[in-house]
Amino acid sequence: MAYIGKSPTGTGVRQRYYFTASGSETSLSGTDDAGLTLSFSDGNFVDVMLNGVTLVAGTDYNTTTANTIGGLSALTANDVVEVVVYDIFTVADSVSAKDGGTFSGNVVFNGNITVSGTATGDFPGGIDWSSTPKTADFTAVAGKGYFIDTSSSAITVTLPSSPSAGDLISMLDYKGNASNNNITIEPNGSKIGGNTTDYDGKVSTDNLGFTLIYSDATQGWVRFIADVGSEVALLAPNYTANVLIAAGGGGGGSGHNGGGGGGGAGGYITNSSKTLNTGTTYTVTVGAGGAGSVGTGSSGVGTAGGDSSLTGETTAVGGGRGGYNSANLASSGGSGGGGGGNAGTAGAAGTSGQGNAGGAAAGSGSSASGGGGGGSGGAGATGVGAAHGGAGTSNSITGSAVSYAGGGGGGAFSSGGGTGNGGGGNGGGSVAVGANATDGTGGGGGGGGQDSLGGDGGNGVVIISVPTTNYSGTTSGSPTVTTSGSNTIMTFTASGSYTA
Repeated sequence: MAYIGKSPTGTGVRQRYYFTASGSETSLSGTDDAGLTLSFSDGNFVDVMLNGVTLVAGTDYNTTTANTIGGLSALTANDVVEVVVYDIFTVADSVSAKDGGTFSGNVVFNGNITVSGTATGDFPGGIDWSSTPKTADFTAVAGKGYFIDTSSSAITVTLPSSPSAGDLISMLDYKGNASNNNITIEPNGSKIGGNTTDYDGKVSTDNLGFTLIYSDATQGWVRFIADVGSEVALLAPNYTANVLIAAGGGGGGSGHNGGGGGGGAGGYITNSSKTLNTGTTYTVTVGAGGAGSVGTGSSGVGTAGGDSSLTGETTAVGGGRGGYNSANLASSGGSGGGGGGNAGTAGAAGTSGQGNAGGAAAGSGSSASGGGGGGSGGAGATGVGAAHGGAGTSNSITGSAVSYAGGGGGGAFSSGGGTGNGGGGNGGGSVAVGANATDGTGGGGGGGGQDSLGGDGGNGVVIISVPTTNYSGTTSGSPTVTTSGSNTIMTFTASGSYTA
């Protein structure tokens, strides 16, 4: 019979003993003619011959006494007794090639192994699949395979904390819902595809089956198998972006018996460490600048600016409108609009963390200037003489320093109007209209001078700066795309999107 395991060949041994009788012996033991000591562990594995004739065990002799042949008929002098002892052995961990079986110990193969059937079980280099799909976050174990069901929610898989080279982990999107509810792979102190531990791999392709294999500390876990109909970006890392958001600036108010209030700047928000999830589309909304006043009567106030936003970030609030006399007050916003002249009206409030209040008009009187609109970097000036708009904020996200979200200057009755800041428009002086703010900055429009209209607020902007190595190139809304150093910068002056 063929065997797998330790071969029985050469393990069977027999030992012969020869005893020459002196006469009258009925038992034999001890040293034979050759000086060998008779020894056996089981009398059932002993043959005895007298002068070449085989004796019958139990009838002609017995082995009831250890290492002794007893029960003999009295021997005659010069009788020769031959005792043959057979060694007893067992074959460790042998498995029949025909009938199969189980090894209870380790088996070492120095050559190749060919398997025509299915290899199962938990062993190094193999995958033991879990029979129950995973429906919640879990920590994976090396050598295991997992069916992952994201029908109800996204699932995070935490990889082993101390992997060894060659460790394998397999996963399968069990119900094809990964695009709706992603599978996030948490490296747990290692790397994924050579990326640092700050980047978590995310799987968003339906019906994807894959295996990760751990290589070393340099590359960490890498993709071993991907079973899909087309190429996919598996475990592409999340990455960090630098983001600037400015809402549309408010329009300036008209002047009449005093200068019009400057428009407030749009709300200003930055985030230098925004995490973008690979494969996720981020929607961009850019707020329009508010229109300046369209008349000097009851319509002498400006229009508030529109909100700007980016998926996952706080919405930047549009700038407040500039005021006109006492009956038509300035409005609050990202930054508040300046108060209208003549009646000493107050400026409006800004939004905390986004901007500041507009300045109040100087006391009553037809010569009073309108207050400057609030800016991201400071409040608008009070309408004494030329009331300047609140300061904007300088930012070099595009590679060059630009001032964003400044307030519009207040209009003056007979003198020069206030200066706008951070893209905000200058206030009109005497009978001059307020200047329009610069689009793409979120600045407020300038207030109008005597009997003059206010200027338009500037359109907002959303700027996303990403490492060029991670830039996907997938956008909508036609942003301006530039590079600076190692970064690619997308400047949105109209609504659109970016797919990370």
